Amino acid sequence: MGKSLNMDMLRCFLTSNEDLRHLFKGLHIESSPVWSKANSASVFYFDFKGLRPKAYKSQIISQFNAHVYSLTDPSALKGYLKHQYEEVVNNQERVVDSLKILTEIAYGLTGKRSYLLYR
Repeated sequence: MGKSLNMDMLRCFLTSNEDLRHLFKGLHIESSPVWSKANSASVFYFDFKGLRPKAYKSQIISQFNAHVYSLTDPSALKGYLKHQYEEVVNNQERVVDSLKILTEIAYGLTGKRSYLLYR
């Protein structure tokens, strides 16, 4: 339980999808140098715990695809990012590159670093 709670706290602190800084009001972190990182990035959570051995590639690609849709409609991607996205969704062997490609897509769209959290 401690690991999941810690991951959720990191997600709440970093995510730019919604402003959750009020959750940290009055805590030491509010006056620390890392406060500038609050509410500053895309955060993607992957659940590897429930992966089934025979279907893990399609399950990871499904999570990858859901995260891309949380950023943009994939049909709006252009050039290199579009090519990389299509490579992952059309070729299950590219699943090994999917997390890296997700961060590249997020950076290409937002100009900001993103974070991957997983369990």
